[in-house]
Amino acid sequence: MRPLGLAPAAWTMPRPLSEAAVLRPRAWRTSPAWVFRASVGACVVACLVVFFGRDALAVPACSKTAFWGTRGEREVDFVGVAQSDTLATGAGKVDYRIDHGHFGRGADRPIYGQVVAVEQLGTGAGPQALRALVGEVRQVVLVPWDYAADCHPVPWSKSARWVPPTTRGLFSAVLRDSVDWVAGIPTLDVHAPRATPYPWAFEREGGLIRRMYDSGGPHEGLTPEQLLGLYNVLPASGAVKSSGEIALAPLRQWMRDHPDEASRFPAATILHSAFWEAELERVRALRSPVAGTYRLAVVLPTGDSLIFFARTALRPTSVLTTLTEADREWRARELDSRAVGYYLATQTALSLDDLGREIADFGDAARESQGHVAVVEVAALVTPDSTVWQGSIDLLAHAAQLAPPGALREDIEAAHDIHLELLRSGRRSYAPGFFVQRSDGSVRYTLTVHQDGRHVVTMRGIRVSHDHLTDR
Repeated sequence: MRPLGLAPAAWTMPRPLSEAAVLRPRAWRTSPAWVFRASVGACVVACLVVFFGRDALAVPACSKTAFWGTRGEREVDFVGVAQSDTLATGAGKVDYRIDHGHFGRGADRPIYGQVVAVEQLGTGAGPQALRALVGEVRQVVLVPWDYAADCHPVPWSKSARWVPPTTRGLFSAVLRDSVDWVAGIPTLDVHAPRATPYPWAFEREGGLIRRMYDSGGPHEGLTPEQLLGLYNVLPASGAVKSSGEIALAPLRQWMRDHPDEASRFPAATILHSAFWEAELERVRALRSPVAGTYRLAVVLPTGDSLIFFARTALRPTSVLTTLTEADREWRARELDSRAVGYYLATQTALSLDDLGREIADFGDAARESQGHVAVVEVAALVTPDSTVWQGSIDLLAHAAQLAPPGALREDIEAAHDIHLELLRSGRRSYAPGFFVQRSDGSVRYTLTVHQDGRHVVTMRGIRVSHDHLTDR
């Protein structure tokens, strides 16, 4: 593992606070950049807001994907063969709405499912699903669902016979309560039909969907039975949070027992996701030592400045995977790795009284004032009277919005643009500043940005209280 170095000439290191400074080893590792899942409510929120008419303003774009590193309690995996029969099933307990779907316009229509013969039932599903399927299960009914821009279920607008009859593969679906089964046949909902079943779904359209996931590994993918074997050892949702490394032990053993399979599509993607989710759970359980409410000053080379306030969450909302863009590619190949640090959701305002007290959601206008603070988890410097963490208060854009229209706002916007360009060019990292915590608990933040020897902007901050944002 090569050490992480500081990017050149984009910031300055604070002066050591003690002659007896002790450097703590930088033993962090990083996690893969992507997370994959296809189950109820699981989605990847895009960076851009997609608008589907006036009623859906500020709704984030959503795209359900195919692989995830845990299995839900009611998720069932099995190898089976699609049949030609379809049956009216109704919606069961699926809370759907009529809306634009990803595969057509959802209409208020009878809900049907397709019959699939079961050859081999997985053992990795949650206990409730297994108890419901005790005995010889010969066939099931699978109900396909589309989804709207925000991932909400929408009626399937295409034929309920969405899988060609005689197609054999690995199916994954969510088991309904027995009262919602059709004619006593176990009935399940499929919320990502485009990715079902494996491998048929990934080879149609000339392998287009598969190429979206395949990162250049061996062309030969896992067989349905081999993929089912991997699914059988994935931890249940929530198991990592409650049991930690114990929940990952079967997966690690599978990797040792099946080194060839672990390198084939789509095993690497699933393994990335499994360890990534475990790392995300670990990081989200942290309490950040620099969390709280800050008074911040943005100082420009002209001497002009803006004073504003920011309040962070106590626990991380997401992880900092790498310190530089250059590291992203080689770290994304690591199956089992740790995050560099974390991000804290942050609200901004010109006064303490106007600061928010909750983390904003996508339906809340307050999210326009919400930014993020990045912190490297392992301290860069530890002395008897202070601790230093690399970090970044990523609020220059918010400072520009808070500034009055005119030259000050324009200069802060220009400094923000330069800051981003330094990041894109590799001349700064995601954590170019420094949090310094004294032995009395006080925390100060400093960031000085230079470009080609020219001072661009300085940001200074002091924690004025331990008040932090509460989760919704």
